[in-house]
Amino acid sequence: MRPRPYLKAIIYLSTLAGIVLITLLGFPRNKESQPSEVRFMTFNIRFDNPDDGENAWPRRLDMVCSILNDYRSDFIGLQEVLPHQMDEIMQGVTGYQSIFRTREVDESTGEASPLLFDESRWLLIHSGTFWLSDTPYEPGSNTWGAACNRIATWGKFRDKETEKAVFVINTHLDHVSQTARENGISLIQRQIYILSEGSPVVFMGDLNVEEENPVYQYLITETGLSDAYRTLYPQSSEKDLTYNGWRPEEGISRIDYIFTSGDFNIKNARVIKTMWSGRYPSDHFPVLVTAEF
Repeated sequence: MRPRPYLKAIIYLSTLAGIVLITLLGFPRNKESQPSEVRFMTFNIRFDNPDDGENAWPRRLDMVCSILNDYRSDFIGLQEVLPHQMDEIMQGVTGYQSIFRTREVDESTGEASPLLFDESRWLLIHSGTFWLSDTPYEPGSNTWGAACNRIATWGKFRDKETEKAVFVINTHLDHVSQTARENGISLIQRQIYILSEGSPVVFMGDLNVEEENPVYQYLITETGLSDAYRTLYPQSSEKDLTYNGWRPEEGISRIDYIFTSGDFNIKNARVIKTMWSGRYPSDHFPVLVTAEF
């Protein structure tokens, strides 16, 4: 018996649907279309000052490394890091590479604002350091009356699995001169525009300003970046405070930040207030942000 015409049509359509389904299931998905989780930390570790007494660096090194290992992040921006502190940190943490350049003409001396990145996940494409001055690529330059030479250290990275790119930049603005802070943040914005090449941006560091300061206001109104922590916690509280001045309390002020471009969906944010035997690892608390992009 020959199949009836409508039965032929059903068989043909069923076969076609099966072929289409198999094709769709077997077709490789675009990796970049899938959200990726990424973690960022900023942490002013306090330079090695022998006058710190009970809080001197040798008594804090293990705490700092423990935090970096326990709250493992894809990218970590540190501030006030002397060369020997960087060496000791890299010996105390696992799985990281670093981008490190001090702010002085002699790169073997002075503080740095280095970036650490998880080498198992991220491939470094480009990196560099520039000075917050009228001559940003002149080592040791300082033209705006800052109390110290100031720098920003950056890297552009590619996720080894998804091939997504991200641009990360870390800084430590001057603690005295408002003019230097304002000019510095304007320069950083211009450099981000040039160096990021349109990639998602993360900007972090110790800005030495609170939220009412024009530097912070400029960042959130003129740069297209958002305060990642404040995105989740719009109402201020003592939990937000990041500078502790060694005092055993919630904190004194909020001056450490992580800003992100609109490419990121902020999932979690916190100020880490770990204390060992009544002692903090630094006079600043680290800030940790988890996001998807």
